[in-house]
Amino acid sequence: MVASERFGTAIAVLGDLDNDGVDDIAVASRNDHGAVYVLLMNADRTVKSQVKIGDGTPGGLTPGSLAIAGGVGNSRFGYSIGALGDLDGDGVPDMAVGAIGNGNGEPNEGSVFVLMMHADGTERAS
Repeated sequence: MVASERFGTAIAVLGDLDNDGVDDIAVASRNDHGAVYVLLMNADRTVKSQVKIGDGTPGGLTPGSLAIAGGVGNSRFGYSIGALGDLDGDGVPDMAVGAIGNGNGEPNEGSVFVLMMHADGTERAS
């Protein structure tokens, strides 16, 4: 990560994605395009592993949302993050990610992406 990424501008406790008894977190890196890092945590508060969700990242945004969320300049994907619990009943918590600069070209328009998650911190394709 580099200083211009603005890592840590939004965070959310997602719950226990990987079912190890320890809550995991999502941290925004709100540069022009934006990204969200899912941090799978150890009990001693260290990071076990991390996954970046954003433009062109493996296991990142689904093809339908990829061009919108990370591929359009200044989308600010990750401006906000919200834990949603397990919306789809698969036993893994899901999250919502705001992108205030993403829209249909109208001023002050934004988007919210609901991301269904895998236990390894990647987003499940819809």
